[in-house]
Amino acid sequence: MLKRSNNPKPRFAELHSAHSLSQSLCRVKRDDLEARKRDNQAKRAIIKCDSWHTQHIPLFEHTFPDVPWIFLYRDPLEVLVSNLTLRAAQTMPGVAADNLPEGVSLIDALHMSDEHFLALKIAQIMQSALRHANRAGGLFINYRDLPHAAFPSILRHFALTPNSDALAKMRHATQFNAKQPPPGPGC
Repeated sequence: MLKRSNNPKPRFAELHSAHSLSQSLCRVKRDDLEARKRDNQAKRAIIKCDSWHTQHIPLFEHTFPDVPWIFLYRDPLEVLVSNLTLRAAQTMPGVAADNLPEGVSLIDALHMSDEHFLALKIAQIMQSALRHANRAGGLFINYRDLPHAAFPSILRHFALTPNSDALAKMRHATQFNAKQPPPGPGC
């Protein structure tokens, strides 16, 4: 929904605040999980969020109390290079409503190099994540520990005890890049 202004100065259309979008996401995810539970489709579910959702960790914890979460991190330089190769909307100035680094105007962001803008975004995400590092339900996992070194701690953190068949399927799935899955009906 666009809001109009009587102000004669031009301004950007306001869609929704990032907080209300995150609240909506939480509501949808919670409702979906409750429906699955009612229909006996799933006893547990994993919600994958993107790194820029770190600023909303308290909202997710409020919506899903006592639910553990993981923050997967990696060397910021590797993140920068990866994002220069395959860009997401959150990594481009002004594309998403809440993607500007704190203290940076849209005009300034549009005049920055891609590398500079991404470095500021990555720093903001990491700082947000670190503010929540000591929360009871959180676990930080280094990307370089994936897949095998992290399996025991992740399974333990989520109180999961998969049977050998499920564990084999999980290990098989780790052979593929989630952003570039193999062709065909899943792995």
